[in-house]
Amino acid sequence: MACPITVTKFVGTVSLGLLTGLSYSTAAVTIPSLKLLPTATNATRALREVKRRTRKHALQLSNLTNGCILFAYCLSSKRRKHPYLIWMVLTSSIGSFGVDFLFNRSKGVVGWAQMVVEDLGLPALAGKKRATKKEEDLVVVEPATEVNGETVQQEMEQERKLQRARAWLSGLALAMGIVGLTSEDETLSSDSNRMIDQEAETRTRAILPSASVREDASNVLLAARTCRSCKKRKKRCDKLLPSCSSCKATRTVCEYKDETISPDELRMLELQRRLDALENILLLSERGEYHDGIHNVLLSKKTQHDPHAIHPLLSKVPTRHSPDDIDRFAKEFVSQVIDEYGLPSEPAIKAFFDEVHQWLPILDEESFNETFQDAGTLPHADKSLLFLAVYLLGQPPRTDRETEQSILHRNTRGLFQYLSKKLLPSVELIQSALLLATYEYTRGLVQTAYTTISTAATLAHAIGLPSAARRHHGPAGPSVSSHGNLWWAIVILDRFIKIEDELHDRPFVSQPVYVRPTRSFYNPYETGLGLIEGSTNGPASDNIERQVQACELLSRVFEFCSRADAAANESQMASLDSELKTFLSEILQDCSERWGMMSAATALWNL
Repeated sequence: MACPITVTKFVGTVSLGLLTGLSYSTAAVTIPSLKLLPTATNATRALREVKRRTRKHALQLSNLTNGCILFAYCLSSKRRKHPYLIWMVLTSSIGSFGVDFLFNRSKGVVGWAQMVVEDLGLPALAGKKRATKKEEDLVVVEPATEVNGETVQQEMEQERKLQRARAWLSGLALAMGIVGLTSEDETLSSDSNRMIDQEAETRTRAILPSASVREDASNVLLAARTCRSCKKRKKRCDKLLPSCSSCKATRTVCEYKDETISPDELRMLELQRRLDALENILLLSERGEYHDGIHNVLLSKKTQHDPHAIHPLLSKVPTRHSPDDIDRFAKEFVSQVIDEYGLPSEPAIKAFFDEVHQWLPILDEESFNETFQDAGTLPHADKSLLFLAVYLLGQPPRTDRETEQSILHRNTRGLFQYLSKKLLPSVELIQSALLLATYEYTRGLVQTAYTTISTAATLAHAIGLPSAARRHHGPAGPSVSSHGNLWWAIVILDRFIKIEDELHDRPFVSQPVYVRPTRSFYNPYETGLGLIEGSTNGPASDNIERQVQACELLSRVFEFCSRADAAANESQMASLDSELKTFLSEILQDCSERWGMMSAATALWNL
């Protein structure tokens, strides 16, 4: 429900606006129109009626304004009794009563008062009998010889000056009211936020005299003061650490004022975080979500459930979200993550293209190196993410750096989640998701890999990647062919992840995009898949093509096994068995001296 004081102030301000408009329209429109009347007699009669009606409405609006403003002033507390209310009343009274008496001072105070009372419709106060309706309708017409045109023109000019003066004064009062109300609202909002902060600070000091306190109900850490962002925007802050709910919702940087914390308090907070991490790990271990490496997590300060394990820059994302800000943030983030990991990027990039790229050719090595060759240029954010994903996948598994690699993976995944929300889908973003899912699958994070490959398939559908691969047939350039390789890589990795025991009941997130192959299926250059030739030196059937063929056979096997009459259809089962044996013989012939290069297709065939 609205406050009565606020309502009366609003009504008084609106009345002042009406008074200003009435006076301005009379001076600028009505009185100049009277000069166009044909005779002086008609002009005199019209001018008297205009003067009477404008005086009546102007005084009524002024009385309404003064009554509302004085009512609000009297009921307000001492803190809200602002002087601008009194100035509004004085200016409004001078603009209505004062100006009217100034231009009619020749009639004296008594005569002017009687005229005002009669115009307001209160003849009883003037000591006269109220006229009946018929008497009001009678109009006294003066002889034309007694009306002087020059006199009428002087009266019009005098009335026009009166209305101008009233419009200026009432407009000044209206301006004071608008400025005063606006300033009053800002002051009240600031005072309210200050009272809330003081109350929260008092309650915090009463519970725990430190920079941070712990809520037993929600099991989270709270700051002693509101963050700078909420205080600047005059919003209520729940003081959650490391970021409040308001800053999380608006994706702004949440910063608390630096406060001195004693060493004992720091040790207590660190011990509390370690206990929380131990409790969460034990609960997850009971459900089977952790298989090994728990002791490494317990011994490390940067545990999986420690909020500080994620890079601090992820909690300080750009507030403007412009393309340049996001690109600059991504480049700075990638540089700091690689510097903190401690290993240079050149060996990792070389290892990726020498090993991973042999069976996963989704990148153009020459274009990739040209993009990051010039250190002075600012690459797009999705390309910076792709560089970090290649760096992650190019790291060899090492037991002595298991914790560091886990942190590197979490930072890469955190940047991918942030950019996937801020950027439009692109090929580089899909490539990053595919490399990230590959890393997660090779590290045994099957659930996470399934989520990541699902996101990659969704982004690919958003840019029409499957449709582009389906429309292409025959030889293609690098851009079109790379799209075909990228989609087939998603399909192949999806099959690898789907067949895991944990995900056997999950659906495929991608499907092949070409028609069922013919007898020329075993010659990859006759199938029209639009694939880039692999970088290995060997026969025409390279690793990626053989993986595609094995993937297609695997899809047909799944399709056959899902039928209700699969067991009774012995002829089709025998046909599939013959195709699988033929395909295995082709693989063995292709990799007579290069067995490791065909391991991916062989793995799919074994599945």
